[in-house]
Amino acid sequence: MCLGAACSGVRQDFTIVKLQFQGRIHEHNTDDLVVSTRCGATGQTATVRMQMKRSLRATANPVFEEAVGLAWLDFESADFQRELDETLIVFDVASTGAMKGAIEVVNFARSSTSFESWDTKVHAPGFSNDAIRTAYSAIKGAVETYSLKLVAEAKSARPL
Repeated sequence: MCLGAACSGVRQDFTIVKLQFQGRIHEHNTDDLVVSTRCGATGQTATVRMQMKRSLRATANPVFEEAVGLAWLDFESADFQRELDETLIVFDVASTGAMKGAIEVVNFARSSTSFESWDTKVHAPGFSNDAIRTAYSAIKGAVETYSLKLVAEAKSARPL
């Protein structure tokens, strides 16, 4: 609970046990705020990672690419618990219009049972729109760019 109310990203029945600001030194890529939580009933732990941006546009631009790319690196990390952990890209309400396409891409993903279903929703004429397709392309580009960085870092870390 945050001030007695539900806190975005924190699962029901979980409580906040630790807050870390600028969590990169603790090996989080999505690092502006890292919230550690625990379920009192089961003892399970979960992490909510938040990247905060004052303004954000869901287009191919360096700020959006970095926010999505760093979130992707955390998602791909061996430490990420896919059924428990959350990653949030937080932006000022003034950016809501510029982020509408990305919000819909995420909503389509949440309501899809497969990649194919999601891909169809994103690209279907009359169901999707240019803002959604632009956001999808920017998200895909960021993931591809940061995936290549991850591969390059792994190769450079290997002993000869």
